[in-house]
Amino acid sequence: MRAGSRHGNAGISQARQESACSYVFICPETRSAVVERVTQYLRPSDRLLYWRSKPDLDEATLAAAGSLVLAATFLSTLRFLAKERPDVLEVPEPLWAKYWPRAVAAALWLRLARSLHAQERPMIVSYGIENLEAASVLSLKRFGVPARLTRLLDPALLLAWRQTSVVIDRAVFGSIASQDNYASANMIRSVISPALVVPEVDPRCPSCAPPSQRAPVVAFVGELSRRKGFDQLLSAWRGVVDSIPTARLIIAGDGVLSSLACDAAASDDSITYLGVIGRADLHRLLSQAQVLVLPSKRITGWREQLGLPILESLSHGCTVVTSDETGLAPFLVNNGHHVIQADYSFAALAEAVSAAIRNPLSPDEVFQSLPTVPGRVRAGMTMRNAAG
Repeated sequence: MRAGSRHGNAGISQARQESACSYVFICPETRSAVVERVTQYLRPSDRLLYWRSKPDLDEATLAAAGSLVLAATFLSTLRFLAKERPDVLEVPEPLWAKYWPRAVAAALWLRLARSLHAQERPMIVSYGIENLEAASVLSLKRFGVPARLTRLLDPALLLAWRQTSVVIDRAVFGSIASQDNYASANMIRSVISPALVVPEVDPRCPSCAPPSQRAPVVAFVGELSRRKGFDQLLSAWRGVVDSIPTARLIIAGDGVLSSLACDAAASDDSITYLGVIGRADLHRLLSQAQVLVLPSKRITGWREQLGLPILESLSHGCTVVTSDETGLAPFLVNNGHHVIQADYSFAALAEAVSAAIRNPLSPDEVFQSLPTVPGRVRAGMTMRNAAG
């Protein structure tokens, strides 16, 4: 199996070994957008190791990444680290809770391997975007554990996460909300600095040329679920059409509420459901859409971190309508987009979408607010150069 394949042991075993690997990024779950960003700052001898792939990780993206991206298992990751002994290891953030114990194990394993070979201690880095409170992320209550036990065990878990987070030597955050979240949880405080907050916003998409005038098309892209506010949008949509009869809603994605999307498209001519679409079709949709809506709602154990559809829509010049759950809310408010309170009503959501259609930002206005280098790439370059 080739490098970048979806099968862990084979992907690792056939990695090219022309030069020592100086930087390894362990990404437990990856998708096309992650690979596209990360490979912009990896050098030929660096590697991204992923354990699971998201449905939108396509073969074309993997092929373009070549040997920079390798499928792995946890055990093959440990073998790779012991053999390559990179100078810098990027691990998943501590509040990606289900993967943190393995991240700590990998970091300590690399330290041991380099120590046994009389090498300097490696630099352990991490990129944080989680803005759900640590107490909520780590609470056993969401797994049905009785309240009496959670009162005893939750503080112990939080303490364990605080103590193990000291393995991180440097952290970069994708939003101020994430940095503040880690600071309030007393995690990785020693490496927190305002200079290390790099908002994860992308520049204008270089491969797309959006029209200067767009039809009143609203796009919803991604997971069709209650936590993404998809059911709320469908309920509010009639209010949008009553206000703007020419408005159209195009839905792309899949999820537990996909049947609602099918029913809505069948009964309402203003709604189109595309299902899961490829990267080329996604670029085409966002280049044509006037508005991107992602009205996320917090649920037990989850809060919108950034919202990948928001990032990708901005790079295509869309006006964004979202809730204040996303860590990008301050950036969006400061640049003229529509951010509503997370406890919004159907009427409030309909009004926000209608207002965005009536008075959208021009694509050029959106592009002017964006950086020239993707935020994730800037963060990666900072971590990539951490060892000096």
